[in-house]
Amino acid sequence: MIRGMLVILVASTGLAGLTYILVPPKNYEADPIYRTYSDVSSIEGEILWVDAREEEAFVEQHWPGAILLNEDGFEDQIPAFLEIWNPDMTVLVYCELEGCHRSLAVANLLREDFQIANVFVLRGGWTELRPLMP
Repeated sequence: MIRGMLVILVASTGLAGLTYILVPPKNYEADPIYRTYSDVSSIEGEILWVDAREEEAFVEQHWPGAILLNEDGFEDQIPAFLEIWNPDMTVLVYCELEGCHRSLAVANLLREDFQIANVFVLRGGWTELRPLMP
C-alpha cells in the first residue's frame, strides 16, 4: 500500500514538473501587452487613457483625459470610446493594482472584438499613476 502511494506521488510530481516546463507561469514583465510608465513617456503620438476600474473610483479620481471603459459597463461605454478613438492613437488601459485583471480583460476585448492592435496595459495600474498626477 505504501509502495503504491509512493509510485503515485512520484508520478504526480513528475507530471507537475513536466507541466511547469511545457506551460511556464505567466511572466507579466515579458508580455508585450504590458507597458511601464517610463515606456509610456517614450510613445510618440496621442495616447488614449482608459480607466478600467469601477465607476465610483473613476468619478473620485482618474488620469487627466482618461475615459471609463470597464467590463461591467463595456456595452454602454464602448460608444464613447469609439467616438474618441482613432487608429493613430495608442490606447493604454489601467486598473487599480499590478495584479488587477480588469485592464487586461478590457485590452483583450478591444484587441479581439474591435481589432484594435495598438492597445496596452499599464503595469502597476492606478497605484503607479496616482503619485504622478499633474
